Amino acid sequence: IEGLVKLGAGEEASITTTSSSSSSSVNDATWILQGINQTTLLALSMVVIASMIGARGVGETVLVGLQRNDLGMGLVGGIVICILAILLDRTLQAAGLRWQAASIRQTRASPPLSPPLRIF
Repeated sequence: IEGLVKLGAGEEASITTTSSSSSSSVNDATWILQGINQTTLLALSMVVIASMIGARGVGETVLVGLQRNDLGMGLVGGIVICILAILLDRTLQAAGLRWQAASIRQTRASPPLSPPLRIF
């Protein structure tokens, strides 16, 4: 309050209190979904390495193509992994945007916690 008076804020100065939990919940949801997205893409990037220790799947196609020096087989497996990564990324981003929009709509629908607080 003293800082407002020193800066020349007269009697018209007011502080509005807002609910920080509503904006932080939207931020938290965004951070959580970004983490899920990054973790999923990181796991997908490990499929070729996982196939080296015996995991079956698309990574095995790339590994067999590399071992046999078969460019076509390795390329097909790599393209499938890239398409899966793009599809998962776009799907998780769309889900995140929908979740964020729903959170914003929910916080806008709720009334503020308190009216503006008058300083002077």
